[in-house]
Amino acid sequence: MDVKQFMNQVFEKFNSQITDEIFLCIENDKSLLHDYLKLIETNKLNVLNSNIAKSIKAKYGLENKDLKNKTPKSKLIQSYEQFEL
Repeated sequence: MDVKQFMNQVFEKFNSQITDEIFLCIENDKSLLHDYLKLIETNKLNVLNSNIAKSIKAKYGLENKDLKNKTPKSKLIQSYEQFEL
């Protein structure tokens, strides 16, 4: 295995769990969590979370992997669509 092959494995794994990682970032940052909770006051939770996922997908140019993770680490979501490049 060379560095390129190794990094492809790393990116594949990271891309498949990027949504969970971003929600964990929100959950673990006091300021981001405060803003997230304020957004829930004016947005339906499922719509807000869906828009966040769409923003992640667009920002990183990802595609749906057609796999859903139903056991995220983040407590802010119940499941998430996995992405790939």
